[in-house]
Amino acid sequence: MAERSPRSRFAPLQLLKMEVGKAAIKVKGTSVQQAIVAGLMGYRVYMTAAAAHDGPQPGRDRFDSPRAIRAALLPEEVAAFDTAYQQSLRDASESLSLEALQATLANWRRIARMTQADPAAHRRMLQQAERTRQTGQPPENATDWQQLRTELGV
Repeated sequence: MAERSPRSRFAPLQLLKMEVGKAAIKVKGTSVQQAIVAGLMGYRVYMTAAAAHDGPQPGRDRFDSPRAIRAALLPEEVAAFDTAYQQSLRDASESLSLEALQATLANWRRIARMTQADPAAHRRMLQQAERTRQTGQPPENATDWQQLRTELGV
């Protein structure tokens, strides 16, 4: 077997640095870089990765399914959710990528959280947005952009 030069022996380490950057990922008390070096030196390296989070986070899994998100929305938002969800499913089946579906669900999950936090305020916001869309007029007591910049000293 041909002898490798020391430079080529550590080429995977350079690739790791490009992927991870300067952040050292700890795996069972050993950084990934140290584990790769140990592997390159001929040692067997067994690694397991810890979970990305430490237990349940409040509110993170309240709307963990499309059904739960849909149930949390106001009745007037359900049709828009259904349309967006169905479109993202079609896009996912055509592109073989779940990114658009995940982005759609993340967007509607935020809306579901806002809705559940204060349904009446969310409904007022939707009504005001519709009035503004129809009339082109800003909401009552709205501050003009230039006025706001002046007040902020920008």
